Amino acid sequence: MICRLKIAPPHPHQWILLFPALLILCLACPHGSQAADKKTKLPIISKGNDAASKLVNTWFTEGKAAGLEGVFYDNRDRGHSSLGIKNYPHVKPIKYSEDEVRRWMDWGSRRQLLPGKIVIGNSSTASPATRAGSHQRMFYTHPQGLGFLYQQYRSNALYVYPEHRDHDPGINGPDGFGDLYSANSPYLISSQGSSGTDRVFMFAMLKTIAAFPPETRKALVDKGLLMPTLQAIFRQTYQASTKAEDYFTGKAHPSAFEGKFIDEVAMVKLAQGMKPDALPPLVILRITGERDTAPGRDFFESDTTRLRAGQALANSPCAISRIFRVTDYRYTMQVNATDSISPQHQKLKFRWVVLRGDPALVSIKPSGKNNQTATLSVAYHPRRPIEPGSVMVSNRVDIGVFAEAEGSLVSPPSFISFTTLPNEHRTYTDDGRLLEIFYGSRSRLLGMPTVENEHWDALLARFDIPVDKQSPDTQLLTAAFKKEQIAILTTTAADTKETRTLIATADKKLDAIVSAQQKVVDESNKLRRAALAEHKKLDSKESKITLDAATANYSAARKVMRDGNDGAAELKTEIAGLHAKVATRLQSKGIPGIVSSALETLRADLDFSTANQAAIQNAAEQSSNAKAKNLLNAALSRLKFVALSKSDNPPLNDRYHIEQLNLDILSEVLFPDFLQRTSGPNYFDSRLTDLKNWRDVYRYSKDGKLLGWTRYQNGKASEFTTDGELVLSRKDDGSPDKVVNIRYEIDPKSKQLMAVEAK
Repeated sequence: MICRLKIAPPHPHQWILLFPALLILCLACPHGSQAADKKTKLPIISKGNDAASKLVNTWFTEGKAAGLEGVFYDNRDRGHSSLGIKNYPHVKPIKYSEDEVRRWMDWGSRRQLLPGKIVIGNSSTASPATRAGSHQRMFYTHPQGLGFLYQQYRSNALYVYPEHRDHDPGINGPDGFGDLYSANSPYLISSQGSSGTDRVFMFAMLKTIAAFPPETRKALVDKGLLMPTLQAIFRQTYQASTKAEDYFTGKAHPSAFEGKFIDEVAMVKLAQGMKPDALPPLVILRITGERDTAPGRDFFESDTTRLRAGQALANSPCAISRIFRVTDYRYTMQVNATDSISPQHQKLKFRWVVLRGDPALVSIKPSGKNNQTATLSVAYHPRRPIEPGSVMVSNRVDIGVFAEAEGSLVSPPSFISFTTLPNEHRTYTDDGRLLEIFYGSRSRLLGMPTVENEHWDALLARFDIPVDKQSPDTQLLTAAFKKEQIAILTTTAADTKETRTLIATADKKLDAIVSAQQKVVDESNKLRRAALAEHKKLDSKESKITLDAATANYSAARKVMRDGNDGAAELKTEIAGLHAKVATRLQSKGIPGIVSSALETLRADLDFSTANQAAIQNAAEQSSNAKAKNLLNAALSRLKFVALSKSDNPPLNDRYHIEQLNLDILSEVLFPDFLQRTSGPNYFDSRLTDLKNWRDVYRYSKDGKLLGWTRYQNGKASEFTTDGELVLSRKDDGSPDKVVNIRYEIDPKSKQLMAVEAK
């Protein structure tokens, strides 16, 4: 069964609308009532039988460990994903009054400080990725979000929130959208996955807090360094890293952490060995210089957009975040870390490193004593895999700053994050001159399926047919292969035909079983809903018995389907094995690389659509997909919409749009049964930018001076000055004559941003 997060009732889609007000209230309202802090003499810290629990229990009995006195647990999903507080007898729960529960003050992210208490908390709740998303994403996109999280971080409280659908492989859903976080921070922990994935992190954090020597924990609490130190310990023992130096790479500081990489034993040992005069430092960052941006000139948003004022998302002490608003190829910033905290007043040595992004596109120039300042220069990063070969894509660059002091653990990271907007496609020349920003960016990936994917069966089936009898679409692909490659594909198709026939037979059997099971589930659910309605009306003992029986039948039917009964589980195993057999054959012959290379050739062919116009049209008409012709017409209309130049040698920015047409033809018209490219514009967070659909092509004088830009929107071209004024007429020499000031507002019909004359 898929484990999903519960959505905050009563209106999850309105959660983000409530968030700013709740955040403001948190700074003034008193926190909810808490459990009485009663003294206890229980010798057991953790009732677990694991190695870390045994170590902590022993140390506590010997008086070497502080234990969990004074530690509170804050569950904010009403027990949906609970710590199991009985396993930690010293921990006290945060309690909420009936009135607080009625007002949902116990639900979702913690937005109030709990001064004077050590708190570990969680909430396995979220909104869908296309709405507000996870709690950490709400904080990261709110102007005061990271600032509040810093206060929480320094007040000895740490919360764990699942990423849910904000950090899953994919681009435009439905299963994943890539990394949707516009920032990274050390202030909380994001668990990879959905409900329940947060628990293992809380177990580890509680045991580690308990393992500190009493005097060490007191010093950490007094200085507000308990959670920073906990983060340093957790990240330096995180087993996605294989060597000590990996702590200064992205391996130890992902946007979301995998519970399987937690090393509780290593964590509690580091905590137990820490002395009160050897506490780790904390990096405090301050920006001392960066280029400013102006709305209507460097970027375009409506008055209601939260971040219209500029590129700054947050300037919190341990996490700075920026949207890449500048039109320059590089974003330059000067940062100072001289305010960093050294608990023992030791000299600190700083490290500035690229944790995410292309190191070749990021320049870090440390300066000052022990590298306490740095100039950062980050080139524009389009959406890309977070590292070579990764299935996770991101628009964010992370720079981590670490402080080292002799005899102490290395500090936790402080972050400087830069995020580009996924709805923008920018074209720069090799020397960094901006040619175009297109605000309707779509996926540039072919959508090649993984080698075990069933869609390879559809491709191989095309080569069961002799070359001279292949369909028009297959002939277009075949033309991109070399003779020997066609022979490899034809031979592999023949060698795997029997296996693929077995797969098709098993698929039919499985579909029949699942269809029958679904019918039972639907019928039992219909009866359950009818019984529920009847019970609400009668509220009798008999109606309750009927409802309970109907509910039990519905649960049983779902269990049959979930467990793969009636032979479904066995068939799935059989099908997976057969696909693995085909995949092995594909890999041994290098077919994924052969096919990918041929498709990339077709994508980059600027004459592909015109030279093969008749064949493409023929393929659309013969396609088994009834929508193929409409999809082809839509793709051609999109190209017309952006109004490309008439040049036989298209400029670099025009080539992007031609390649997009080729991708549309390949994935939606010719090979929709094979390529799995996501359709439609890239998803973006509406809290960061408004919906817009135009292309701005920048104009330059012969000597390279920027003259303004031409905007192509809805089939019309409009010219703007370098200050963002609309040009109504020009003088004989070509310079602007009459211009008007422009403001931007959302069109109520299209819901898109439009330029209108400022009154």
